[in-house]
Amino acid sequence: MTRQSKSLLMSVTARAAQELTAALHSGGAASLDGDHPDTLAISYALATSLAHLGEYAESRRMHEDTLERRRRTLGEDHPDTLHSSNNLATTLYNLRQLPAAVSLLKDTRTRVRRVLGDDHPVTQDITENLVGALIAAGKLHEAHKLFASRRTGQRRPRPKRR
Repeated sequence: MTRQSKSLLMSVTARAAQELTAALHSGGAASLDGDHPDTLAISYALATSLAHLGEYAESRRMHEDTLERRRRTLGEDHPDTLHSSNNLATTLYNLRQLPAAVSLLKDTRTRVRRVLGDDHPVTQDITENLVGALIAAGKLHEAHKLFASRRTGQRRPRPKRR
């Protein structure tokens, strides 16, 4: 499969996922409380689908709303809340709102390290996201220091590209 074919397939798949998630969100809102965990999961999935389609402004709005509701109902340190926080920060990064992305990633990393530990894959992913955001924000020394501080045991091998 060519790179263009893969790109087209991903775009079609993301669009179909976004349409399905939007339909589920509409139906879910009618039958479930707005703060029900299933409703929040659907909102999270829709916001993520929108980001995959490059619709970052709408994705940001939905991620902010979902994060606020998850914080209120699940708490600041719940794993679902931490995932929402990371995805909002990633969307802010894609919108080039780097100071906000860095600030949110720093807070999220602190929380996820406390909840899941330094060796958890989610902690490692958020650390890598923070390093990337720091580099994009021109904070090279801070990014290098954070990257260098990772213990050797924390580094996961990346899958080989085919």
